[in-house]
Amino acid sequence: MEHYGDHTLKILEKIAIAAIVTLTVLLPLKFASLIGIPEATALFPEELFPWLIVLWPVSAFPVFSAAVLIIALIAFRPRPNKQFKAFVIAGLWLLLGLVGYIGAINAETYDFVAMEIPHGLGIGAYAASVYLLLSNRPEWRRKLLFIMFATAMLVALLGWEQRLAGFEDTRNFTIQQEQSTGLALSEALKARIFDDRIYSTFGSCNNLGGFLLMMLPLLFYLAWRAGGRIEPPWGGRIVFLSLGVLIMAAPFFMTASRAAFACLLATCVLFVLMLPVGKWVRWGIVGGAVFAVIAGTFYIALRGRGFSSMEARLDYQWSSLWIFLKNPFLGTGWGDFFHDYMIIKRFPGNEAPHDPHCMIAAYFSQCGILGGLVCLAVLFYPLWEGWRKIHRSAQSVFSNLDTWLLLGIAGVTMHSQLDTNMQVPAMMCYLAGFQIILLTDEKEPERTLGTKTRWFLQVGFVLAALWMALAGGWGSVKLVQGEKAFATLCDLASPMGKKPEEFYRVSPEQVNLALNKAVELRPYSPFPWQVAADFMFGRGLYDIAEIYYLKALELSPERASLNHRLHRLYRLTGNEAQAAKYLKRAQELFPNNEDYREPWSPK
Repeated sequence: MEHYGDHTLKILEKIAIAAIVTLTVLLPLKFASLIGIPEATALFPEELFPWLIVLWPVSAFPVFSAAVLIIALIAFRPRPNKQFKAFVIAGLWLLLGLVGYIGAINAETYDFVAMEIPHGLGIGAYAASVYLLLSNRPEWRRKLLFIMFATAMLVALLGWEQRLAGFEDTRNFTIQQEQSTGLALSEALKARIFDDRIYSTFGSCNNLGGFLLMMLPLLFYLAWRAGGRIEPPWGGRIVFLSLGVLIMAAPFFMTASRAAFACLLATCVLFVLMLPVGKWVRWGIVGGAVFAVIAGTFYIALRGRGFSSMEARLDYQWSSLWIFLKNPFLGTGWGDFFHDYMIIKRFPGNEAPHDPHCMIAAYFSQCGILGGLVCLAVLFYPLWEGWRKIHRSAQSVFSNLDTWLLLGIAGVTMHSQLDTNMQVPAMMCYLAGFQIILLTDEKEPERTLGTKTRWFLQVGFVLAALWMALAGGWGSVKLVQGEKAFATLCDLASPMGKKPEEFYRVSPEQVNLALNKAVELRPYSPFPWQVAADFMFGRGLYDIAEIYYLKALELSPERASLNHRLHRLYRLTGNEAQAAKYLKRAQELFPNNEDYREPWSPK
């Protein structure tokens, strides 16, 4: 960067810092929903104001991340001899994005590849941007951390708003829509709408629970420090801790996420193990934690929601291991956990997740052993180095900011093995940011590196970062274009939000035009064909529906629901031989789906 003038360089640095801060604030507010569900679409409002309110398409996140990284690379240069451990973790996130390409080799449905690879590259781009900032301007360590925490407080307040007013508004709107259109929502969707568990800007209450779990140790530290500056300190601490509990801890418990509660308990036990206390105190607290787990187990069994979701997650883990052992080197491919799980699922039901709800299992099962090992390094290298940093510090464990950072990282790392955090850009970027902040030391001396070694690391980092930006950004642009066209098709072909007379004014020609546009942008995707086929089937145009279903099945031959749709169509049109063929195939692909056990019959 020496060829820039000092004034120009300072301006570039300010622009880069502003870009990183802006994306950091936007992540939990706009990019906190799930990636990797190609059947679903985001909202694409036609006017400007709704964009200020709704979540943005999560597939657009890598574009923002790529733009920020390009600006950061112009303003800062990588300095592996400074903040070397932070350099290593940023490099591991870049490598995790690259090993995601392994998941494209055996993938059966390309939609998942088109989503997962830019998603991984986007996270790597954000991690690289944070490293570039902190290795060149380490004084921004605490500033960036405070910005992340303040944004989390806003997310928690939006959770309060949802609980106090948002749920009621949504339920009233739902009732009005049902009355005006005459169409009843599914029971599953109604159950979610009438559930009091908050999710704020996140797509799931469980993911919100994991996000707030990452912040709770930092909340305690900041509230304790702020209260200590007021006389008397004990009074100030009571006030600030009470405010913190009200603003953030209460929304955490309003998520009712059992996985988040269990991880919080485990995080508390970890904290006790870090304290220089007597062994009887440690054993007493560990015993109390065991008692809390047993009591919680009885409460869930007798008064709670039961263990069905926990049993399902254990089944996901077991299935992931089986899938990995079957495909240890290259994995089953992105999205194929979904297809493989339907075959080996051990209990009845039509539910099948797109993700194993475990980050490590997701990479091992879908990207093979290399992907899994890199994932392990990404998650556990910062924990190991953070633990060593804390125990080498002259500060007490309790007053050391790094202690509370490590606890937040440990909590969300555990939670990422129990839920879909891997699929949420906000969650993964904040985890990467916390890790880099933890391993950044403003007083760390420069590491002695040979000229060739330093040059090799710098060039490798820049090349990998540029690939994150260019490939991730371009993939994201194509993905958003295709998703918007698909959303237009879905809005047109769906009766939701329309009165019956409005829906029946939608013509097959209009649907075909929208289908052609969606297929042009997503030629690899079966889902536009499936949506259009469902529309034609509903209108009684069975010959066209047959063509569209077969085209969708050609693009995703292991999708059980497509085989079952063809079974229904052939049963309705009297082709019993074909109906039996596709019913048998649906049963082979999803043997524990009770809906597929008997032939479908028209009512």
